[in-house]
Amino acid sequence: MLDEGDHAGALNAFETAIMYQPNVPAAWYGKGDSHFYLGDYEAAIQAYDMALQYDPNLLNAYAGKADSLAKIGKSDEARTLYEKATAIGADDAEIWSRKGSTLYGLGYYSESVNAYDKAISLDPTNILSYVGKGYSLIGIAQYSDALEAFEEALVFDNGYSISWVGKGDCYYGLGGYEAAISAYDMALSIDPTFSPAWSGKGYSLYEIGDHEGAIVAFDTALFHSPKYVKALSGKAFTLFALEEYDLSLIAFNETIDADASYAKAWSGKGDVLSQIGKAEQATASYRMSVQLYSGDADALYNLGRELFEMGLFSEALEAFEASLNVNSENLFALVGKGYALYELGDYKGASVAFDQAIAVQPGYERSIEGKQLAETQLRMEWVRSLFSIEITMAALFILAVYFLYKKKKSDLIK
Repeated sequence: MLDEGDHAGALNAFETAIMYQPNVPAAWYGKGDSHFYLGDYEAAIQAYDMALQYDPNLLNAYAGKADSLAKIGKSDEARTLYEKATAIGADDAEIWSRKGSTLYGLGYYSESVNAYDKAISLDPTNILSYVGKGYSLIGIAQYSDALEAFEEALVFDNGYSISWVGKGDCYYGLGGYEAAISAYDMALSIDPTFSPAWSGKGYSLYEIGDHEGAIVAFDTALFHSPKYVKALSGKAFTLFALEEYDLSLIAFNETIDADASYAKAWSGKGDVLSQIGKAEQATASYRMSVQLYSGDADALYNLGRELFEMGLFSEALEAFEASLNVNSENLFALVGKGYALYELGDYKGASVAFDQAIAVQPGYERSIEGKQLAETQLRMEWVRSLFSIEITMAALFILAVYFLYKKKKSDLIK
């Protein structure tokens, strides 16, 4: 029943089996899986614990419990449990592959790669381990290595559409958009309803400037999977590029409705709101984006830009610096930092920031203009400082003359 997708029916069957034979670990494990697929992760954990009580070496029960812990946000406990499971089943390829999958889902991409490598060493024919390794490598932007993993997977099964999509994603990451489109088309020739392939093709068409074609691809993806977040977001960004701001805002809101934790949608929504002059709403949207994911240098820069426009220079500076912590060569963040420091009166710091921006792109006018403004103020400070010294010296001279005069007058009176 589980394999057929009847999770509620499977749960009833396992509960009936447990009623008659409560000490069978496989029944408890099956009950745990049923709860897991029904989204009741706490109940799944309890069932997996019972399975482990009767069989402390049941690897799938460890994996199921770890996956359930990951679903309820207990990532450290999930990782620890997988360490225990792979220690028990050190030569079990499946448990290593499942560990890789869970670590990938938690965002531990390097650890995930290591787990998949171990799984492949134990079973070099498992296509899912190659695919999992490929996507984990994409997670750390190692697109060439990821491409090799997907090509290995295709050696075992040339008709596996997910591998073709992974290959397309690699080409996309490497900037080979035409090759990416070819890979996505191969996936679609195998499964014309596969939304990730349509979505990937949409992003590639966007990158080569075929915005209308991109909209068609995203719409096709959404026809087959109406809540597919990447397609919703891709369509929204494409509409923004076409200057269809009202439609773009609707699409970003639909993306957020589908997944409120999708940071890119909040950032894109901020772009639209900024473009139509709603600065405060744009700022709130950018704040939400960077709260959900603090590693987006562009979103952090855009937040700083909006804060700067609102005259909140100290907050803007923090956002620009956060952007630079992610990407130290972000030209616009360097320029923004320079101008924020300038407005805060730190002309020396501003000059340094503009120098860094000029080093990244020597001919960028905003950097050069900012540098000139900062240097002008530094020269003015020197003049003001010099003038201040002269005034002080003059005042001291006058006081000295005055006291000398008083002394002479006093001597005459005596």
